[in-house]
Amino acid sequence: MKSRVDISAIAYDEQMQTVSVKNCPDALVGFSTFEEAEELADKYGLEIVSLKKRDGQREWRNEGAQFKAYDVMAFLMERSNCICTMTPDQYEDEEDYMRGEDVNGQLSDMESFDDMISFLEKEKELYEYLHSLAPDVFIFWTDDRYCHETMKRYDVSMSYDVYAYQIALMPPYDFE
Repeated sequence: MKSRVDISAIAYDEQMQTVSVKNCPDALVGFSTFEEAEELADKYGLEIVSLKKRDGQREWRNEGAQFKAYDVMAFLMERSNCICTMTPDQYEDEEDYMRGEDVNGQLSDMESFDDMISFLEKEKELYEYLHSLAPDVFIFWTDDRYCHETMKRYDVSMSYDVYAYQIALMPPYDFE
């Protein structure tokens, strides 16, 4: 299995980085989009793969061919029943948001006007923030919806728990 492609030279020419992959040639990483990875793969005759690495490990592991960007939201939802998400296009307007999030039902459980006002202010702030986002991002949280993170929906790298995932380019295998 001899590589005919010089990944280091490509990395230098394209101002990218290389990473060490267990039992494989080095891989090229550092794309901002999957489309950029596809362009470079076509330009240099490379394969697009998914790499995985556990925290504390030096080398990445080749997980095989990758045909699209990671769907980060779906990935998180599959792996945790504690994660809640919202997308900018999930609700058409305030009324739809209030119905979908059962704002009125939650208000009826509150014991004071101050609690209601505080709750409505937080919900309005969350709704406005959600609608200020680009369509290709989402917010997620585990325990407190007001303490959320914002992430790109589709990305070329992500991390979850103790693992990092990275889309990379590698030379095709030469079985001769």
